[in-house]
Amino acid sequence: MLDNNLGNIYNEIILSRKYAHLYAPLIRRICAEEYAKYKRDKDRIKAVKNKLHMIYGAFLDGDCYKKADIIVGAAIGRPQTEYTDEQSSSLQSIYTDAQCAPLQATQIMRLHASTRERLDNLEQFYAFIFDIIGKPESVLDIGCGFNPFALAYMPAGIKKYYAYDIDYRIAELINKYFGLLDLPELAGCADIIAETPRDIADAAFIFKLMPVIEAQAPGRAFKLFSELNAGYIVVSYPVKSLCGRDKGMGINYARAFESGIGSGFKILACETIGCELVYIIKSA
Repeated sequence: MLDNNLGNIYNEIILSRKYAHLYAPLIRRICAEEYAKYKRDKDRIKAVKNKLHMIYGAFLDGDCYKKADIIVGAAIGRPQTEYTDEQSSSLQSIYTDAQCAPLQATQIMRLHASTRERLDNLEQFYAFIFDIIGKPESVLDIGCGFNPFALAYMPAGIKKYYAYDIDYRIAELINKYFGLLDLPELAGCADIIAETPRDIADAAFIFKLMPVIEAQAPGRAFKLFSELNAGYIVVSYPVKSLCGRDKGMGINYARAFESGIGSGFKILACETIGCELVYIIKSA
């Protein structure tokens, strides 16, 4: 329960078009954290939006959700009338194209900055991972974004895919996709800073999320490892910025990761693939 002043900040955020679909507990947490740092509501609201942009907004391009929804909607036979004059002609053309071809998951992955960077190396990326961990029947994907759409590049036999994001719309979209694949609809939302998924999985994916977690709560990402019910944990870091700049990120992240995991986990493999530094770890 938020007090009146803090509640006003929260309401201002959820009424904004950009952040209205984000997981409510996450917004409440960030509002509470930023509230105490500033005296004026104007500055508090700006600080909350800046943090939300850092952890969410920077990775999404314009109408990316609408475009992805159109592609999945066409695959499940949703009528075009859902996309009326309010939509731009480009969105309507995406729907028309999607009606004429099978669902192409890479089209959707291209709409999200994190998965778009991986497209040129998808086969190598997943071959590296699954050569080490084998063929899991269950996967836990934390901060999933559009990554579950890469299921076609993963081994057959995955029966449960637990996917967590902070956007309600993305969770809903992924569940529609899972339905197309006759998989259980196990996508949902979570604030990983304050919550740990309790699902039991053969492997957990934490792709390019570590810097985002550590920027909010130093040490939380490494604590998360020991709280997960997963046989293997696959972690990746970006080695270039969203602008494509190499700032020595790979070296710095490698140093931070290898010193941060402690003695409770052992590194099974490490590889730089495309724009990602990938670690596979297991309990020691």
